[in-house]
Amino acid sequence: MNHGFTYVDGIDNIVMIEGIVRFDMMTLTRGSTEKPQASRTGGIALSLPAFLRTYEQMGRVVENMAEQGMIKRKDAAQAAPAVAAPAEVADAAAKASRKR
Repeated sequence: MNHGFTYVDGIDNIVMIEGIVRFDMMTLTRGSTEKPQASRTGGIALSLPAFLRTYEQMGRVVENMAEQGMIKRKDAAQAAPAVAAPAEVADAAAKASRKR
């Protein structure tokens, strides 16, 4: 098992299939054009509980960055649409799996 780190520029696609959340990782490269081109470099598959833990951890990192002045939080009028809290996501996923 490889325990090294992999650098990615971002996530290109996120889907949930049968309770598993799958991320396509991508990197940006400059080709013959000025606009960077995204290319898939791998993927990550997380169980729903692991995805929710990751979501919470990332939220704490963002909060710490805001507290340290590294980033600015948008006010409510500028903010993106609300994202469901992890418990709401878990409830919705449980309901969806019961419908199958």
